[in-house]
Amino acid sequence: MKKSFALLSIFMSFSLLSQQTQLLADFEVDGLDRTFVNWNGSLSSTTVDNPSPDAVNNSAKVAKLTMIEDLVSVAGLPSIDGYYDAESNSSVTIKLWTPVEIDINIKLENNPDWGGHNTIATSTVTQTNQWVNVTLNFNTNDILLNKFGIFFSGENNAIGNTYYIDDVTAPSLYSENQIRYLPADGKINVSKVTEIKIYSNAGLVKIDNSELTNADLSSAIIFKENNSSGTNVLFTATINSSKNEIMISANDGLVNDTTYYISIDHTMLAYNDATNLMPSSTTFTVEPFVVNQMLIDFETQETDASWSSWGGAGFQKIENPDKSGINTSNYVGKYTVPSGNAGIENGDVNGSKLSFFDYSATPYFRVKIWAPKPVKVRMQLQNDPNYGQNSGEKEIYVEDVNQWVELVYNFSTTTATNHNRVQLYFDRYHDGSSAGDVYYFDDIHKGDIPPTASSTVVLDGLNNVEVYSKLSITGSLAFRNSDDSEIVDANNNVELRQVNSTGDLVASRAVLSSDKQTFTIIPDQMLSTNSTYWYGIKDNTTNYAGGASVSGVSGTFSTSSSAPEFAIYDDNESGGTAEYLVKDTMGDPAPDFQIVTDPKDNSNTVLKWDKNSSWGGWNRISYELNNFIDFSKDDVFSLRVLSPETTYVRFKVGSIKGDGNNTSFETDDNILLANEWQTLYFKLSSVPDDQANYKFISIYINGGNNAPNTFYIDDLAGPSFIGSTASLSHLSDSGIIMYPNPTSDYVNFNGLTSTNSIKIIDIYGKSIIHRELKNNKAYVGDLNSGVYLILIDNLYQKLIINNK
Repeated sequence: MKKSFALLSIFMSFSLLSQQTQLLADFEVDGLDRTFVNWNGSLSSTTVDNPSPDAVNNSAKVAKLTMIEDLVSVAGLPSIDGYYDAESNSSVTIKLWTPVEIDINIKLENNPDWGGHNTIATSTVTQTNQWVNVTLNFNTNDILLNKFGIFFSGENNAIGNTYYIDDVTAPSLYSENQIRYLPADGKINVSKVTEIKIYSNAGLVKIDNSELTNADLSSAIIFKENNSSGTNVLFTATINSSKNEIMISANDGLVNDTTYYISIDHTMLAYNDATNLMPSSTTFTVEPFVVNQMLIDFETQETDASWSSWGGAGFQKIENPDKSGINTSNYVGKYTVPSGNAGIENGDVNGSKLSFFDYSATPYFRVKIWAPKPVKVRMQLQNDPNYGQNSGEKEIYVEDVNQWVELVYNFSTTTATNHNRVQLYFDRYHDGSSAGDVYYFDDIHKGDIPPTASSTVVLDGLNNVEVYSKLSITGSLAFRNSDDSEIVDANNNVELRQVNSTGDLVASRAVLSSDKQTFTIIPDQMLSTNSTYWYGIKDNTTNYAGGASVSGVSGTFSTSSSAPEFAIYDDNESGGTAEYLVKDTMGDPAPDFQIVTDPKDNSNTVLKWDKNSSWGGWNRISYELNNFIDFSKDDVFSLRVLSPETTYVRFKVGSIKGDGNNTSFETDDNILLANEWQTLYFKLSSVPDDQANYKFISIYINGGNNAPNTFYIDDLAGPSFIGSTASLSHLSDSGIIMYPNPTSDYVNFNGLTSTNSIKIIDIYGKSIIHRELKNNKAYVGDLNSGVYLILIDNLYQKLIINNK
């Protein structure tokens, strides 16, 4: 009997050694009775009598799991001291009783970094209402797995289902310290933006047992191209506070089709338990260039797509009208410009939505364009159907006409992971096109080969440029300072001058877009009519991303012969101009608004609007004007806005309040300056000159974004109607300060250059004083108390006279 027992013990020991698993729970009174529980209590085990003893499992006690809610709940055990070795011991077993065919899953993860380190083994069980031995196999080399959990999945998993488990096993623990690399050794087709990491299941120290710091890593880590004898790669490395994870970043990024070698110098480091590191390394290869992943080309069913518009832009698939040059395709898309500012967007391709775009792998989107005249072409990528989740529009100005050209849009700074639809706009804001104009496009594809470094000066060579225009320079790649630092103040990189590059500087503010590809210059006041201007990037200040120097990027343009003549509708002053019957907000609930002191100028009052989350972020400010707008006189509106963020404003005019049975036109302008007053201009050229029933205005800020925010607006103006006052742009936009205000005798001006006279207009639009300035000062003590407008050339500011 003893001999038999000894043999049995030897056999069991050999079996356990070969399997290298451990029994976690058998739920017996004198055994390992454990409770599995989800963090929110939605899936917890209770120990119960075996409901169906049989040959597979005749244990007295088992665990019962009932799905209460949350079908993806994981019932787990507390984390352990040590780490499961699921690499060497990849198979675990469990006994399961299930009423339905089900997938059982065992999840190993790290506590607390469950998102960074986890692995799941799954097995499908088809035998029901009986005990089944289930084996699950892991495929992982993760060395930081210290928590065990169970969950169920599959189409039959449902609230109310009850499962029974027994004799749960887990991998044995690592008995020695381990080092691992990401990417793993031998990995190919690695993304060039992959995370490079060295991590251990024990803390690391220097060989003399002193603390390992970031400064030590440059000599302790070996990073080369190809192999251990290759060219050194410059890198930056950091170690976490637990001293068991090192993050590595190649200073110039990883290069496609390149193999890299990374190792730790094991003679310099040790584990914090005084054991030595063994030699280790990883070699991995970055994915090849993705030259061309075709999305839509109209030629085959697999790459053909329907297109639609939400506002009248036309689309038609037609035969290629010009099979030449870079495009000899049989079929192309025909785009017809609408009367409004709508564009088109693709529908299903071959019956399905496009796969989500991976900007880290393929950030460059290309499209072929044929245009009969210069045109601005915009592309935006968005989610289908949630169009509010989008990349923002990118614009390229096409100057090569009557031929096919390829445009490259750079989305390398876009991080969204759920975009799967393409939008196109040709001349969205009618800067040179009219309703009914036709353009053609084809071959929308994506890849990871960047465009050639170049810049487009959008207004170069143009005449009749509107005097309120913003001026832009767009690069095919991101702009950086010449020392390769990030551009913080774009005013150091670009400038605007009169006539040519040596002319007088024009006061302006400059910004660089969030994708670092577009400089925009915003003149402090409207430009002069019939004048020539020069703008460009200052030499020796700017590089393209990648290091190429930007030089000779500039252009000249001439302004139009006339400027808009505005009438003030609302200046938000007590006793000031208020050419409206109703001013309120619309939403559910309607957002709060009130007249407050200007946060930037305590002599001015403005409208404060607390936008709320109602109507999906499309709540608005609404005006009903005193009279109908006279579009035969002009079609440009203006509005001063102070916003805590860069965003956009939509301006809409119509025949009734709201969106009902309403004829209306709308357009957008962008807030490019956060926390600064900016005058926006809205040109509604599509409104017929004889449109005689428009007096309702809606103003939306950051429409479609339902995050509450506070904005300030002032000096709403537009084409004249009876009783309005004329105005152009604000004195402060040109850096001119008028003080004191209110006043009872004199008013002073700082910042004037050549002006020596002012004009004063009363609230009815009547010019009452034309007065010369002496030492930048004017006497106004002979005016009655009230609100007036001071006009200096094409600038204005409200003046309050307070005669006691």
